[in-house]
Amino acid sequence: MSTTVKIINSPLPVLGPLDAALRSGQLYEEIGRNAVKLIRDNFNSLPPNERGFPTTHFWRRAAEATSYEVGEDAVRISVNQIGVRQRLLGGDIDPVRAKFLTIPAIAETYGHRAADFGNLKIVRGPFQIYTGRLVSLALVPADWTRDKSTLF
Repeated sequence: MSTTVKIINSPLPVLGPLDAALRSGQLYEEIGRNAVKLIRDNFNSLPPNERGFPTTHFWRRAAEATSYEVGEDAVRISVNQIGVRQRLLGGDIDPVRAKFLTIPAIAETYGHRAADFGNLKIVRGPFQIYTGRLVSLALVPADWTRDKSTLF
C-alpha cells in the first residue's frame, strides 16, 4: 500500500518555506518518525482478537515491525509483518503448505494448525460449529459422532 504527497505549486506564500523544506528533504526524518509513531500507536490500540481467544500479540508485533526509511525525495513506511495487509484490505486466503486452511472454532485451537493436533478426521457438513458460520468441512476428534438433531 503506497501513498504519495506531491506539492506542485504553493498557492499561499506561507507554504513556501514548507515547500522548500519538503523539496530539500529536511523534514523527511521528522515525517518518518512521526508517521511511524502514529501507526505504532494505532496498532497498539487495536484489540487482541475479535473472539476473545488467547492473544498471539499480532498487533503488538506489527507495531514493533513498523519502520521508516528516508530516500532522496520520499519517506517509505514499512510494516514487515505477514498478515497486516490482509487484515486491513481483506481478500482471499489460500492454503500454501496444506490442502485446507485451519480456522479456529474454540479458544484452545487459536494460533494452531490442524497438524498440531493428532487423531483428527475430516467430516462433511453442514456444520455450524462454535463460530456461528456455516461450514461444509470440519476437523473433529476421530471418535466424534454427529448428533443428527442439530447443525453441529
